[in-house]
Amino acid sequence: MNPFNLDIEAILHKSFENRLLSLEAIKNAQSGHPGGSLSIADIMSVLFFSVMNYSLSDFNSIDKDHFVLSNGHTVASYYAALSQIGLIQKNELLNTFRKIDSRLQGHPHNISLPFVEASTGPLGQGVGVGIGIALGLIMRNIKNRYVYILSSDGEHQEGAIWETIQFASAKRLDNIILVIDNNNIEIDGFVDDIVPVAPLKKKYESFGWDAFEANGNNIDDLIYTFDLVKKSALLHNGRPKVVIAHTVLGYGVDFMENKYIWHGKQLSDVDFDLAKKSLEEYEKSTLNTK
Repeated sequence: MNPFNLDIEAILHKSFENRLLSLEAIKNAQSGHPGGSLSIADIMSVLFFSVMNYSLSDFNSIDKDHFVLSNGHTVASYYAALSQIGLIQKNELLNTFRKIDSRLQGHPHNISLPFVEASTGPLGQGVGVGIGIALGLIMRNIKNRYVYILSSDGEHQEGAIWETIQFASAKRLDNIILVIDNNNIEIDGFVDDIVPVAPLKKKYESFGWDAFEANGNNIDDLIYTFDLVKKSALLHNGRPKVVIAHTVLGYGVDFMENKYIWHGKQLSDVDFDLAKKSLEEYEKSTLNTK
């Protein structure tokens, strides 16, 4: 089971904290990728505080749900989640992120951090690693444990992803739950203007996957969708699962939202102060609608 199993309001606060930690770490490092880290914060918070089953006392166990961040440049949000669950000290994140000789490199590095399941960075590779873990679980006869892989829409311009998607279907790996951060932005602009990858849902279904869609910046919708996905997975129908999570790059910070320049732009002290204010207003307004 999930060691926290938080309610929706508590997860919302965790996602706010995740965003703030990510931005402060990136600002202190003067290096990183703020836009994508903000767009995936709700997904990370729902996974680590509600959906995934794991034990903090035995986090490296094989018999648990597994997580791979394929779009590794958004690692600030991943590190923030790991600090929130107690595997990384917040001071380490805020003071050493992306620094030379730090454990907290600019992309996940599982030699420095053994509880990180895969070193990722080259886009298109992490999905295959996650699919390999899923195959390993089946070969070991470990049942009802899932591999959650977080990818991005822009990453789907890489040919290697489509090879592994085909492989997963051919091997009937129905213990895979792939989540796509579908914010339609990459470093040079909008995905649809560079190399369009849509329609992702139809493409995955044509490859033999069960495809779901969700508002990736809405906690309620994410929890509801993951519940549907897990119920589908329990049918053991031999079809891998994908959740196309529609998100907004820079979500929660008004001057960053849907602006591709913030894919990798660094924050000044003034930028961070404005972002913090925007996030506080965002959290307050969201809570007021509950």
